Order: sequence, then structure tokens, then C-alpha cells
Amino acid sequence: MKKMMITILFILVLTACGTGTETAAPNSSIASTTDNTTNTDSALRPVTRDAETAADVKADQTPAVATGETIEETAVFPGDDLMSQANMEAAGIVLIYQRAGGLKGIGPSQYVWTFYADGRITSSDGRSWEVAPEAISNLTGDMKSLGFLELDKNYVPEDTCCDRAFHTISFNDGDQVYTVATLDGADMPESLLNILDDINEYLMSLPTE
Repeated sequence: MKKMMITILFILVLTACGTGTETAAPNSSIASTTDNTTNTDSALRPVTRDAETAADVKADQTPAVATGETIEETAVFPGDDLMSQANMEAAGIVLIYQRAGGLKGIGPSQYVWTFYADGRITSSDGRSWEVAPEAISNLTGDMKSLGFLELDKNYVPEDTCCDRAFHTISFNDGDQVYTVATLDGADMPESLLNILDDINEYLMSLPTE
């Protein structure tokens, strides 16, 4: 009888342990989903106009682009257009905006947003939107009125330290592609700062889902 009771108790203990293991799995799954959601939150932030401010951005203020690689390996510089004019024309693309760099070790190395004449906007993180074509033409029209076509191609300083984001804008005006590159906190015209602000503010106004 004692042996039988010991056997029954042993079986009950094993059953209880097995039940505890099974109930732990859903919690692990939920945690993983939460982590993924956190990592895919908005890829955008306002343009940083001050190099010192850029270096002081905290981890909970995730920049639009952050990288664990060297910036030189990811940024697109003037002369290395994101797409040729022929390809942009064929695809109906009027504007490409890239951000690369930022705080190291947080998120992807770069993001690219592509604006189409028909109102489509796509992001390199897989998201896409459809807006009125007039919204795209208004944005590019504002860029032209701010003097984008008169800007120099390169406002990237020799000293790119530290943890700052590169910005590259390629605009197809129908005749050729104009590409301008700059860096957070770099010495650049106010018009370029305003253009970067306009693009980022427009992207941040898009639905996040």
C-alpha cells in the first residue's frame, strides 16, 4: 500500500511540473511579440539641426536611422544616385529620401522612402501608403520653391562624428535627377533644413498602421 501511495504521489508531482511548463510558453510568445512591436515603431524623428543635440539623443528617442555599421558603408553620397533618372521615370518615381547612420546598435542601418507621382509612398521597412497625387506634387513643388534645384550636391563635412544621421534626397524634376546629401548639425542653407523638415513632417503625418 505504501509503495502504491508513493507511486501515486510521484505521478501527481510529475503532472504538476508538466502543467507549469506548458503555461509558461504563452508568456514567452507574448514577450516576443511585444519586443517586435517595439522595434518596428515609427522610423521617424524630427531633423536634428544641432550636432551636439544629435550626440545627446537618448535610446528611448529612437532616431529614424540607427546603425551598428560605419556610416560610410551605408550612406548614399552625391554622385551615387539612389536610382538613375531613366529608372525613376520608368517607375514613376519623383522623390527618394534616405536616412542613414544615427545612434549605433539600434535598429536597421538605413531607411529609404520612395514617392511616386501617382500618390504611392513606400518605405524600405515594408510599409506603404496611397495619398492623393496632389499631395506629392505639392511636396515637390514646395521643395522647388525653396530652391532645392539650386543647392550644392554635398553638405557633408569631413568630420562626421558622432552618431549623426546622413540625409540624401534625390528629386526627379522631369529633366534630370538632383541629389543632395547632408548630415545632422552640418553647415547647410536654411532652405535645406526647411526641406528636410517638410519631408519628415509629411512622413510623420502618415498613418502608422
